[in-house]
Amino acid sequence: MRKSLLLGLALVVSVIALNGNALAVALDTEAAASHVNAATGNSESALLLVSVMDPKGAPVSGLGPSNFKVDATIVAPGGALVDITEANEASRAPGFYIIDVVPTTFKGTQYTWKTGTYLFAVTVTKGGDRGQSIAEMEI
Repeated sequence: MRKSLLLGLALVVSVIALNGNALAVALDTEAAASHVNAATGNSESALLLVSVMDPKGAPVSGLGPSNFKVDATIVAPGGALVDITEANEASRAPGFYIIDVVPTTFKGTQYTWKTGTYLFAVTVTKGGDRGQSIAEMEI
């Protein structure tokens, strides 16, 4: 019985490792937002500065747009969701990323920024690793 229990446990551990769950870590993620060119009535970009570190505090480099998700969870009255147009690592600061976001385009309509507070939920993934943060912006 003990041998079959150990064999079963080894099988479970192998399945978890194959799925990547056993190796996943929480990425330390912080985010801040600036309206920069975004203003009431336009659809110019706002910027998010996102810091991504591993659990030991080392910067996580080499991420691109597909590693980030920005959700305009709370928007100004009449405001829209956002789309990421660019995500680039800062040239002089490894692990820091500048994310450009604009109001979404839906069914041919380009939405615009509205006056008020925006709260963005920022998610970062790298393989099975994941981090998240919140950024606030006023327009």
